[in-house]
Amino acid sequence: MHHSQRSFALCLSLACTAVFAQNGSDYGYEYFNTVGRVIGEAKAIPWTAEICSEAFPSEKPAIETALAAWRQRNREANLTLDSQFDVIQTYWNSLPGNRGHQTKQQMVDQLNSQQPALKKSLESGEPANFKRVCSVYAEALQSKRMDIEVKWPSQMAVIRRGPR
Repeated sequence: MHHSQRSFALCLSLACTAVFAQNGSDYGYEYFNTVGRVIGEAKAIPWTAEICSEAFPSEKPAIETALAAWRQRNREANLTLDSQFDVIQTYWNSLPGNRGHQTKQQMVDQLNSQQPALKKSLESGEPANFKRVCSVYAEALQSKRMDIEVKWPSQMAVIRRGPR
């Protein structure tokens, strides 16, 4: 997991720790930790495609084609992940004395603010390694191992159950 995804997952988990400590729910903590991590990692997939396409224009056609196919294969899983911002907002709003939790838009903005850190992380490493990652990224996107339901099956089950 890149630092940027860890940051989002950690922030989401920390925001919920006090809530679940009050309610005594270990499952809720597991949900928020899981959703933050999986959303961050899943969003990094198209972000990496974009970063590689910008850095290496010769790779762009293959990456765009592979990314479109990946998005199609992962449509339902991505919809599930995107819906979690509403699930979280609804959950937080249902809590007695709810104050200070992030809005849906704040959560989305916080997640999206991690993209520059991913770009910096990729670009700040060894240039040959960055080029190598990008030169095989289209092929990697075609692998079922990059599919959300394949990569995170148990985590997606936790996410689908939602916070409790």
